[in-house]
Amino acid sequence: MPLISRLAADAATIVPTAGLLMMLRGGKQDGKGELYDTVYFDQKMLILGKTDPMPYRPDDTTKKVDNQYLVLGEDGVFSELMYSSDGFLIDVYKKDLSAEDAISLYGLEAVVMLYKAVQQFALNESGLHEAMGRVLDFLLAEELDATD
Repeated sequence: MPLISRLAADAATIVPTAGLLMMLRGGKQDGKGELYDTVYFDQKMLILGKTDPMPYRPDDTTKKVDNQYLVLGEDGVFSELMYSSDGFLIDVYKKDLSAEDAISLYGLEAVVMLYKAVQQFALNESGLHEAMGRVLDFLLAEELDATD
């Protein structure tokens, strides 16, 4: 599991750019099902997995879990988000997980998702750097032609 922890630490560096803002609470639904008055977590997160929801939340057994996700935050911590809705309000229970617990609960697919996120971001960055290099070469060549 040290390898997964190290991969998570590396992946945490891309979360501010590649991650999503996840809803924290509020999220009232109007008659059409549209959300308003939503509040988001103060950091972005990568969604690494989704599982069949537990029947109820650990913090409140009267709340049914509608959606359950494994995420990695900007801080490099794995967390489980359990969303509940009573038809009007949507709220979430967040539980931090160790790397071992994350893999135990969500399987190796979560590791693959983590690896793919890092790999894709690195490829995107590589492509950006290559494109910038071409633009700079073009501009420098154009500047040399203008001085000749």
